Amino acid sequence: MAPAPALAPGQAVGSYLLVERLGAGGIGEVWKARDRRLNRVVALKFIATERPGSSTARDLLREARAASALNNPNIITIFEVGESDGGTYLAMEFVEGETLRARMKRPPLPLEEAMEIATQVAAGLAAAHKQGIVHRDLKPENIMLRVDGYVKLVDFGLAKVLSWAAEETSDSSNYSSDGTHLVGTVNYMSPEQARGKAVEAPSDVFSFGIVLYEMLAAEHPFRSDTPMDTLQAILSKEPPPLESRTPGVSAELSKVVARALRKAAEERFPSAVDLADELRRVKSQPASPSAEVAAAAAPTVRHRPKWMLALGGALIATLLLATGWFSWKARQENASAPQVQSIAVMTLRTDPGEVRAEALAQDLPDELSSALAATGLAIASRSSVQQLGSTADPREVGEKLKVDAVLEGSVRSFGDKFKIHIELVNARTRFQIWSGTFTIEEKEFPGGEQRTASEISFQLRAALAAPK
Repeated sequence: MAPAPALAPGQAVGSYLLVERLGAGGIGEVWKARDRRLNRVVALKFIATERPGSSTARDLLREARAASALNNPNIITIFEVGESDGGTYLAMEFVEGETLRARMKRPPLPLEEAMEIATQVAAGLAAAHKQGIVHRDLKPENIMLRVDGYVKLVDFGLAKVLSWAAEETSDSSNYSSDGTHLVGTVNYMSPEQARGKAVEAPSDVFSFGIVLYEMLAAEHPFRSDTPMDTLQAILSKEPPPLESRTPGVSAELSKVVARALRKAAEERFPSAVDLADELRRVKSQPASPSAEVAAAAAPTVRHRPKWMLALGGALIATLLLATGWFSWKARQENASAPQVQSIAVMTLRTDPGEVRAEALAQDLPDELSSALAATGLAIASRSSVQQLGSTADPREVGEKLKVDAVLEGSVRSFGDKFKIHIELVNARTRFQIWSGTFTIEEKEFPGGEQRTASEISFQLRAALAAPK
């Protein structure tokens, strides 16, 4: 097969106009392009050379058919497969953001962010498994984090359709492996995949377990000196317990990861459907100590006289009545709470070491204060807010600054963009009144802070004015 002509910005490929090259590797190149028909930005993927036992068209059709068979917000959208002078290409959704690998290279992921990414990846993988599609190459490089918080599974070029689902897909041979060569990325293979055996949904579960362990512990569970040593560790060694690497992880989450990394496929979650359900359950529960720690901390039980039990029962009843009264009173106060007339704008939170995000987190509150004050709201002075610190409790802020609500949030960087999450919290009840997520490009500085502050102010004011 003759190599495809060199691609260049401004070149027309079918109905697309190349803008810039996003990356290149052994499979070919990926370009950002503009669809001239629909005036939208897309990503074009070119496969430059043939791999052993496959062809360009076969690779692209495998990926296109696998991904296009899935309609899920956590899976990349495929538009078409085309031919041009530049070669065979795959047109797909362009994702504004960064790979999970890029995110993991920065300071360790907070547990909350790691769990949000994990649950979205599991949801996308579950959608694929429901359709009988096994990804076979799940790794941080194939997980994209959009600037608006969505997580996308990409690159179904090695996908396989299971036999029970093959009837629903034409030319199912395009998806199957003959088991004569390794398929996937060595560091994220399942044991059966490493042995060149046919794989099913539990293989993706194992790869997911490696990714989740790596996110939580900031290290690969089987990492060794060479790829072959890593492969051997996957086949024969047990990873260090997750809690020994990340003490803050709950016992429930540790069990989920341990089960996903079982050597025997039948001992793992049957598919990502079960895995996603379990992750959602764990995510919805507050972290709790292990049963052993709880038992050790529990006081010794002693028998008490009947009069003490009776008195205890009376006290419990009184406490229950008091709790119910306070709960009712809080609801009444919240229901009859006056409209928000005054706000304290707090300094926004950032991840440690995020120098660029820290600068925006310091500047944006000033712009927000000005924009909100222009709408008629009373805004606490920046100096008085800064004296309380960025982690002050909303009720404490309300009491000391005499404001109705507190505006707080965070700034995180994603490539050349920032994601800003804002929450307006009732200073008396600590209940959230409103929240929103906004993005700003680094190239918009200076001036972008003012535009973003105006947008936040407009949406917040609209939410406060809306009938309850």
